[in-house]
Amino acid sequence: MPVEASTPWDEYRRFFEVVRELGCQVALKHFAEARGDDLRLLAMQPDYVKLSLQNVPQPGSAASTEHLDTIVRYAQSQGTKVVMESIETCEHLRQALKFRPDYLQGYFIGHPRVCVDTVSLEVREALQELQP
Repeated sequence: MPVEASTPWDEYRRFFEVVRELGCQVALKHFAEARGDDLRLLAMQPDYVKLSLQNVPQPGSAASTEHLDTIVRYAQSQGTKVVMESIETCEHLRQALKFRPDYLQGYFIGHPRVCVDTVSLEVREALQELQP
């Protein structure tokens, strides 16, 4: 019986296993920049995915919003934490919060922080202004 060549997915899976055996967590950065294999990578259950509003094709379009929303919902359903990055303005914050990420990151906020409870006074004030 012929031996099948390993696929890149087999290599990714093995890499994730080795990293976890070492006691580390796996984070996927620059996620959702290309639509090819997003859900397949998420199926390997990384601990974190980092998504950027800046890198979604045609930001604000219904298609890109739906794509990003699908990724966030699927990731969270698999136990993967979602970090929304590149939050540089109040408008970026407004857009990011629509997706209900687990963490926010960017110059407007600072380092990754758990959503809303531990953010700075400036960000809390911006959030209050955004409420209907």
